[in-house]
Amino acid sequence: MKKFLICAAIIIGMLCGIVPMVASAQTVAGTECDQVFAATVGELLDCEDTSVKAVRKTIYDIEVNPLGFIYEFTADGTDGYAVFLWEDEKFIPQEVIPEGASPYAEAEGKCVYLCSYTYLDYNNGEYTDLNNGVILSSETINLMAENAVYGSAGIMPLATSLVTIQFESKDKSEYLMSVQPPRYCTSPFTSACACIAGANIIGFYDRYYENLIPDYEPGYLLMDILYLYYTQTSTTDDVIRQLYADMGTTDKGTTESQFKSGMTKYCNRAGYSIKYTSMMSGGNVNFIQMARYMEEYNQPVALFLSGYNVSNVSEGDDHDNYGYYYNDGNHVMVGFGYRYVTYTYSNSKTETFNLIYVASGDGRSSYGYYNFKYNNTTINSALAINIY
Repeated sequence: MKKFLICAAIIIGMLCGIVPMVASAQTVAGTECDQVFAATVGELLDCEDTSVKAVRKTIYDIEVNPLGFIYEFTADGTDGYAVFLWEDEKFIPQEVIPEGASPYAEAEGKCVYLCSYTYLDYNNGEYTDLNNGVILSSETINLMAENAVYGSAGIMPLATSLVTIQFESKDKSEYLMSVQPPRYCTSPFTSACACIAGANIIGFYDRYYENLIPDYEPGYLLMDILYLYYTQTSTTDDVIRQLYADMGTTDKGTTESQFKSGMTKYCNRAGYSIKYTSMMSGGNVNFIQMARYMEEYNQPVALFLSGYNVSNVSEGDDHDNYGYYYNDGNHVMVGFGYRYVTYTYSNSKTETFNLIYVASGDGRSSYGYYNFKYNNTTINSALAINIY
């Protein structure tokens, strides 16, 4: 009988650095694809006993949306690779090469899969053809895009995990600018997360400056205490469309510069000014400063991310459950508060969680807490925004 062993060396990139804890976790997309990989490669390899070590990497379409996975594997000392795409609600093998180096071995950025046997490296806003090392012009990319494979035909499952923190005691402080902030999360356009984030900020300030969204009430006051914002409406859809035009967004997304110029254009046209204050210090977000701007100045913070997560938190007497949703694409979302938690464990060690309460702009988890130390996420920029 043929034996096929998938060794523990498969790198999934799930949980990291949270101890002690009990974790029940799965990378939904990865787990499904791992099974397809094992079945596919196991049938392909014609040998009695085969030991396979593999590394799994996410591959992206030309718009840098998740498309599937590539497995770079070694079977009995021989290198190979296999490409699987998410199509029609399942993973389908696209290329399986039992003998050959991975085409993404030299990639320094995101692995972009254009179409069969065409591999690109997307790094610092540039596409490099990995077949010849040539940096491609925007004209060439536009031509290649006509024949590209896209991930939008079926959204790859968002990865999830449940993390349970067991503790002896905890100290928590938090502040929410609204327990129910604007949480718009859909758009008729692709790559429009910056426009959605901008609309969430516009919607927040429309409570105070009613001409930002004319003839519209963004929320309501509950029991004369809590102001709760409405979910997305046709009126806020129009705001997203206008910001898409003002920012000059394309199917490749929106730069930070475009985001700021578009928001400025929108606010100035409505008769208001806007100011941006960086929350970054030494290349990292200054959590204390960001919390102060939210609490003292009532300013939401736009987060420009490479990889993002959103969690719901369920609290118990001696444990907290964090249900994470995460994606490793580029994204923009908005912080409307913070939570600072220090756990003390049974071994007397402590650990601190710095969490940002966000409107994610992702309909699969439209609001919750963002943990910027979870699952290899990077905050490229954070801007406190004041409209006046």
